[in-house]
Amino acid sequence: DENLPDCQRNLSWICGWQNWDFEGAYRHIVKAIEMRPSEINYLSMSNLLSVEGKFDAALNFVDKALQLDPFSPILIHFKGFILYLEEQYEKAIPYFEKSLSLKPDFPFPVLYFGEILLLQGKPSEALTYFENLPENKGGGLTKLGGTTLAYAAIGDEPKTEEYIGKLEAMLETDAVGSAMQFLILVKTRMGKYDEALTILEQAIAYKLPLVLLMHTEPLMKPLRDHPRFQELMNPIF
Repeated sequence: DENLPDCQRNLSWICGWQNWDFEGAYRHIVKAIEMRPSEINYLSMSNLLSVEGKFDAALNFVDKALQLDPFSPILIHFKGFILYLEEQYEKAIPYFEKSLSLKPDFPFPVLYFGEILLLQGKPSEALTYFENLPENKGGGLTKLGGTTLAYAAIGDEPKTEEYIGKLEAMLETDAVGSAMQFLILVKTRMGKYDEALTILEQAIAYKLPLVLLMHTEPLMKPLRDHPRFQELMNPIF
């Protein structure tokens, strides 16, 4: 039933994250908001805008959502996530902390505490943080991927290569998307841009949603001006 706002919202997610059709994604989420200006629909609009790097507009919509549900862990986290993408790390941290205080098992903020340490030039602290994470804290490959990133940032090449091997082993599992995402970030951190771009090209061929996150991820900044990166990403956006 196309007159149900939930249907329009889910059509928006399919257009955006599965088909990379942003025009269609916006068309459907606008319809959903017109039918029901709810927090989940505002969040979905904010999500689309943040993927494109339209952070001011994204913050506007997540703030609208928070007015309706100020104690939602996902909304609070997402505002922190936008601030993280804007590289406002000190402002982002309290939102991640509040999100976890409301829902201690919430997986999403866990990764960004460690990534912020890396981006602030504190690789040893980041390594300690990731190594001390419980195995399933943050879900997916957060502990393994984060530890690999930290070793790469420290410059410990033998350990980095050891952990890259563990990530590469995960390419044969259901965690292929997460493994590719971390491998792209690790190779970028190591300055192995051609290898990072080759993995990104594979991810694009697989139409993996993680590709959309590479556009705004602060850890990808060294690659943003690379001609091959632009050649791969520009058609998507």
